Amino acid sequence: MWFARRMLSLVGALALAVSITFVLLRALPGDAITAQMRISGASAGSIAERRTALGLDLPPLHQYIDYWIDAARGDLGVSLSTDSP
Repeated sequence: MWFARRMLSLVGALALAVSITFVLLRALPGDAITAQMRISGASAGSIAERRTALGLDLPPLHQYIDYWIDAARGDLGVSLSTDSP
């Protein structure tokens, strides 16, 4: 019983940490794709295309749900620096 309570509190703490991080990152102005591609001199169209491909044009709640579904499957996304899984 002790182990089950500890695991449940661990899952709760992890969910809270991920949720707080998600909200704080969405509160910042701009996003990583826009900043990264502007440095490389990409056009506005290619920036919009990349944001759409990564789902950054979706509403925040949809992004949040998608993140949890993907994380449950073990898919933590694509690296923005190396473009690898």
